[in-house]
Amino acid sequence: MTRYGWITGFSRGLYVTPEIISRLGYVKLDSMPGTATPRRDQMRHEDWLALFSDRDEPRAKIGEFLRELAGSGTFTRPRFPILQFYGVSGQGKTSLFYKTQLEAPRRFIHTRFAALDLADLSAARASEPVEVLWDITHALATAGIMAPLALCLYAHYWKKQNAGQEFRLQDSPLKEYLERCIRGCEMLSPFTELVHLISDAGQAAFKFVAVIEKCWAAARNRAQELKIADLRRSEPGEWIPERIESSVPEFLALDILAHLKEHGDQSLCLMLDTFERLEPGARGDSCERLFQDLCSRLVDPRDESGQRSTELRGRIAILLFGREKLRWERYDPPGSPDRWSNYIETCELKGFTKRDAQKFLREDYAEFWKTRAKEVVPQLLTHEEVILNSADEREGGNTYLPYYLRLAGEMIYEQDDRFVPEMLGRSPDEMQQRFLKYLRERSPEKFRALRTLALALYFDDDLFDHLSRQGYISGIPVGTMFPALLSNRSYVRQFEFAGRASYRFHRHMQQALLDDLEKSEEDRQIAGSLIDAILQYYSAGAAFSTPAEFRPGVHLPAYEHGMDVLLTNAERGLIPKDRSSQWLDRFEEPFDRYTAGAVRPGVLERASSLVVRDWGPDHPNAATSLNNLAELYRAQGGYAQAEPLYRRALAIWEKALGPDHPYTAISVNNLGALYYAQGRYEQAEPLYQRALAIREKVLGPDHPNTALARAGYAAVRQALDDRSRPDGAT
Repeated sequence: MTRYGWITGFSRGLYVTPEIISRLGYVKLDSMPGTATPRRDQMRHEDWLALFSDRDEPRAKIGEFLRELAGSGTFTRPRFPILQFYGVSGQGKTSLFYKTQLEAPRRFIHTRFAALDLADLSAARASEPVEVLWDITHALATAGIMAPLALCLYAHYWKKQNAGQEFRLQDSPLKEYLERCIRGCEMLSPFTELVHLISDAGQAAFKFVAVIEKCWAAARNRAQELKIADLRRSEPGEWIPERIESSVPEFLALDILAHLKEHGDQSLCLMLDTFERLEPGARGDSCERLFQDLCSRLVDPRDESGQRSTELRGRIAILLFGREKLRWERYDPPGSPDRWSNYIETCELKGFTKRDAQKFLREDYAEFWKTRAKEVVPQLLTHEEVILNSADEREGGNTYLPYYLRLAGEMIYEQDDRFVPEMLGRSPDEMQQRFLKYLRERSPEKFRALRTLALALYFDDDLFDHLSRQGYISGIPVGTMFPALLSNRSYVRQFEFAGRASYRFHRHMQQALLDDLEKSEEDRQIAGSLIDAILQYYSAGAAFSTPAEFRPGVHLPAYEHGMDVLLTNAERGLIPKDRSSQWLDRFEEPFDRYTAGAVRPGVLERASSLVVRDWGPDHPNAATSLNNLAELYRAQGGYAQAEPLYRRALAIWEKALGPDHPYTAISVNNLGALYYAQGRYEQAEPLYQRALAIREKVLGPDHPNTALARAGYAAVRQALDDRSRPDGAT
């Protein structure tokens, strides 16, 4: 049986009660993961981005929207405080998002703009609602809006997700947030004490908790003084994780409203791109539900009595960009006249008309090439009609995607004096294929480098240098990736990941490069070797010997990126299932059930789906992956999520390995431990008893794992006896 996860013998994967752990002297973990996801695009080509959002109609719509938001009085607020642009990829939504982000703050000086591109979040973080809201909190800090209530709630959330670990500020995502607050806004009393934590690398856990509690009390008092709402009196540290998660939208909204109440001349525009990443999917609709909960509190604020706040209403607007039209009517309260359709205006972005495309080629695109390679400009003008014919989508009339118009210019540039109009082909798809074909013929080393980097999903200079030194990229000197491969390329984006400049191909280009790798068995074999080289790089960066050595800023980005590369390419069938399982083991090996607890559930859910697909729903490997995911949920207090996973794993092991197999004993014990943690001792007892009987039979009465099972059974028997005694009995 292929090993997967951390079940490697009889003891690993065995969960015993906290009492037993304390008796055996287990050491608590002392670190917790931080946020190392890409936050905000730091584009090198700002002028380039400006070119593709110069559509008169959507720009005019956004301008009107922001002018209404910036006006004074309740009657100048936007009629629809949520404005969404949607349409298929390549229509210029992201360019419109960044153009607004760059230009609008200069025009509307009293409006704060908090912007987040969800494409810059890893797949794991984009599927965790609290992580998404925390990234929005970071965007607010950059815009100058501090969120002390959300800060306190998130600190407790991380403590719940990483139970048993000592908190160290320098290893946490809170440090980065506080630094952003200092850069982005004034630090108002009584929260200035948090600033001093940043420079104190040796901050003790108890001191941090004391400061957070002080911050919580002060923030709650501030909200009450401003007559926004009366917060709950109980402390978040006493709440279960589900309650903390559901409260984040409320508290983040209170932070925003408190800021606007104190700054009466300001308004806020919250902007999100790639919104489809929050829409309901395989993991449900929790991300979208929590975000729309936040939106409802912002666009229709209430005072402490529950009445609509005339002072705050109309001072917050939300601008969204995504592929699909918002369908929040499914969240409308039954029978209520207050519907989402009263708050949302949606605008579909379609392809350029022929007039739009001509204007783009003659003006914006020509201007771009004048400063990069001016010899391209006359070619654009001379062959305009051929370019338009090749880029025409031809769906319901002439429509053109900016991506393919740009690609025509790239082909002219690459071919130089060899270019002839026939090279463009007769359709966008043919143009894409021909671009790669001619690139392969003229610059084979560059082509192989691009195809290799596409397998990495996104990449940076260090990965490029690693692949070059290993011989997987040749003919391009180490340290010259950007000038040799990416300079002036319109199909590459630059963004920040873990504090470093990283790059990502345009979706159409990445898809074309990966599709090219699947055309022949030889290329698929090459792809397998390249993926192994990429995974070796990230697995080395994610490795640590003990939990105490775990450093989120170092190990977590490598883990997230490596697992994303592994799972994406395995799902495409580019990695054999045996090799895929080996890599899953390698990435998971350093981790226990606590480390990086907020990020790994999404990763392991995806991994579990892959294992079930590859090995079948009744294979022992599927049971192992389900058990490991359940262990992670159990450690975070997610008992309702863990129980069906434990039960399914047990059923698989009983059927595949037999009722007396050691893995079956582990599964029985883990389910019993879950019941014990919930105080369901009557259900836990027979499971502990069965686990003990299996170990005595298979391992013998003196084996260490038998001793652990005996201690677990004794603990649950003691709990039952204590429950049955009259009060005060000894």
